Amino acid sequence: MQLTLPKHDIVLLGVGYTNAHVLHMWKMKPIPDARLTCVSNYSVATYSGMLPGVLAGQYPTSRVQIDLVRLCASAHAHLIVDQVIGLDTAERRLLFESRPPLPFDLLSVGIGSVPTREGVESLDDTILAMKPPSQDHDPATQMRCARGSNQ
Repeated sequence: MQLTLPKHDIVLLGVGYTNAHVLHMWKMKPIPDARLTCVSNYSVATYSGMLPGVLAGQYPTSRVQIDLVRLCASAHAHLIVDQVIGLDTAERRLLFESRPPLPFDLLSVGIGSVPTREGVESLDDTILAMKPPSQDHDPATQMRCARGSNQ
């Protein structure tokens, strides 16, 4: 148990593959005198690299979901679930939609990529946008509905 406040604040913005790996490594060997905080829009992350296997029926949707609450708790890291609306580089703070700013000494930004839709006339039921990820829809369910299947 830590008896003093940490001297350094390390923040992982987005818990994609790279930052999830950092979190896993932190679990095995935390940095002394440092606090680790993870920031995500959602409490569950989806690993999009495994979605083709879900769509092919090789494994259930639950296999591509990462429970960030449990993952952070197991690494003794804090989890903030909120929308980041800005970055104050001068003051070294993340700005949030519904909570006070979060100061940091070190920030790792791992928010993933969003492919361009340039050249795509419209998204119809044969095109499934995989990124950015959203909690509002489950891509596997959306794909099955587009196919007219109840699997």
